[in-house]
Amino acid sequence: MRWGFVVGLQVLGLTGGVMAFNPLQWVPASIKYPLVDLMSKFLPPIFYVQRLLTPHSEDHSKMEEFHFIIVGAGASGGAVALRLTENPDWNVLLLEAGGEEESIMDIPLLLGQFLGTDANWHYHTTPQTTCCVLMKESRCDYPAGRMVGGGTPLTLMLTIRGSSKDYDNWADMGNKGWSFADVLPYFKKVEDVQIPEIQNSDYRGYGGRIKISYTPYFFDVGKLILKAAEEAGFPMTDDYNGEKQTGTGRMQTTTYDGSRWSANPGYLNEARTRPNLFLRTRSFVTRLILEGVRARGVRYERGGHEHVAYATREVILSAGAVNSPAILMHSGIGPADHLQQLGIPVVQPLPVGHNLMDHTALATITTLNKTVSPSIPDVLLNPLNLVNYFARKSGPFTSPGGFEAITFHEVEGAEFHTPGWPDVEILYASTNPLATRGLADVFRLSDVAYDRLLKPIKGKPAIFAAIWRVRPNSRGRIYLLNNDTSTPPQIDLRGLSDAEDRKVVLAGLRAFQKVVAAPSLQKVGARMLDIPVPGCEDFDFDSDEYWDCAMQQMSITIYHQSGTAKMGPPGDPTAVVTPDLKVIGVAGLRVVDSSIMPSMIAAHFQMPCYMIGERAADLIMQDYQN
Repeated sequence: MRWGFVVGLQVLGLTGGVMAFNPLQWVPASIKYPLVDLMSKFLPPIFYVQRLLTPHSEDHSKMEEFHFIIVGAGASGGAVALRLTENPDWNVLLLEAGGEEESIMDIPLLLGQFLGTDANWHYHTTPQTTCCVLMKESRCDYPAGRMVGGGTPLTLMLTIRGSSKDYDNWADMGNKGWSFADVLPYFKKVEDVQIPEIQNSDYRGYGGRIKISYTPYFFDVGKLILKAAEEAGFPMTDDYNGEKQTGTGRMQTTTYDGSRWSANPGYLNEARTRPNLFLRTRSFVTRLILEGVRARGVRYERGGHEHVAYATREVILSAGAVNSPAILMHSGIGPADHLQQLGIPVVQPLPVGHNLMDHTALATITTLNKTVSPSIPDVLLNPLNLVNYFARKSGPFTSPGGFEAITFHEVEGAEFHTPGWPDVEILYASTNPLATRGLADVFRLSDVAYDRLLKPIKGKPAIFAAIWRVRPNSRGRIYLLNNDTSTPPQIDLRGLSDAEDRKVVLAGLRAFQKVVAAPSLQKVGARMLDIPVPGCEDFDFDSDEYWDCAMQQMSITIYHQSGTAKMGPPGDPTAVVTPDLKVIGVAGLRVVDSSIMPSMIAAHFQMPCYMIGERAADLIMQDYQN
């Protein structure tokens, strides 16, 4: 019936132009925007009902001994699971705390709408003083994927590896095997680039497991942003994953045929067909089973009961930069003084949870006096857009939330700058993702901030830009509140606590202002929001001091948590794992996820996490097959 309706519309020609006819164009914003807020509230229950009605294939085997146990079915864990099960003699148990990815999550425009569901861990930072001050309770939202696929069904779908210098820096820190020359083959192994403009590149992969493309729809505002950046003197690039990262270009995404391409079609769907992979969903790992300083297995909760499983070779933690360190610490592997305070017996003293890194961004709004592209509410409430998506996999529902353009900027001449190594990322959205109260709730925006900054521009066309330092000095920490494994880990981010980080973000803001002032955007009346940010009224607007204050008040995290089980060479007192990802001083245990990153990279993390998983699988197979 549904497809008959779609075909009928196609015959009538009603799906030919996405915005050719908008039945809501005369509906006032006072009615339209509350409707979008209602959608934000009702999507999580709809998602829950769909999950109940969707058949799930789960293994109920009673076998409790395996060669390998992998904790976490995300990008890294999924890659390891696929590769290890290529050996039919190895049995692999893959434990995932969440349920299944749902098909509705593959609609790119709806990213962010599922953060209110049980597919998210719902983590928040502790109250912050240098970032996220205008968020509710001054706590940054800190989402992490809790489902098969991990965070890959929740991300912005951006394909950004980082600079070659990022990985050479890892090697320079003593991490042999992690230079750009070492990791490039793994990036290429992951990729299946579908973009005609960058075919036949020595730096890109073709035929890999993760589809990479431009989305079929590109908002007209996004095109203006690219043109304005060029007018402002920014170098343009067809491929920021190529030889040079610096430049401005259209975003490459992990999408295919208009839909999200997560770790499930990329890795896990095939792995699940193999008889030697045992996937158990809704299985929350609480602690490791240790015999002395050797990992023998895990304890996990499933269906209201505690279970145990044993690994004859290795336990592999791929639970993410929040949960992997939490499991280690609950098992007695971590800072000795912290564990002793909580009454946890110390098995191996290591700086677990330290070195927490993330990208913390200044969030900006630029209003326009002309409507160049439809707003997110307009897109969501026009039924023809949804029809066009399901009929042709085209139209604005294929856009990743309106995020379509990106700049990697070098602050030339600054004392902190290394030529050829970007300092700042500017991420542009062709619409305002904070356009309604419901959408602003995704970022935990406080009522004061919404009422003061966003309510006055409600219904107006706007551009959103997030600006951050790609290699921040600021470091935070993950720690435990108590020894109860059901208590969420505590996350003290300390974003923008380093004065130099704020100086670099300020330089990025000044660069962005040149884009706003360029002719292409001035033709549509582009103007940065000039309402003073609450808490910064005592400073002259647009002064350096004002923006130093504003970025601490009106900041968001980019959800790139990393570094909490840092990789390092022998003798590094800050390291938790060796360059082959083995936990120092504990046999049979590795960490394989963004926790191991020794320093921050100019990347969005799904591609580096796939790479880490692929490289880890090779390291493991080399150990045992030799």
